[in-house]
Amino acid sequence: MPECGPSVEAKITDGPMKYRSVVTSAPGTVIHTECAEVNVMSLGSAKYFVVFIDEASAHACSAHLNSKGYAASHLQEFVK
Repeated sequence: MPECGPSVEAKITDGPMKYRSVVTSAPGTVIHTECAEVNVMSLGSAKYFVVFIDEASAHACSAHLNSKGYAASHLQEFVK
């Protein structure tokens, strides 16, 4: 059974992603962060991992965390 137009449109919750027109060239200005829980606990008992990516330089860093609360201190180290 083919879907009708209004039913497809009703399922769309958001428009297409808008790209930023201004790209920064200064390292440390825009840093993307992702923090997630790992499925299997690591040898050091880390339950989470965090990834930092600097938009200007594409420098990336990841760390294993016992608690999400340690993400801020790792971000400070990444920015230095």
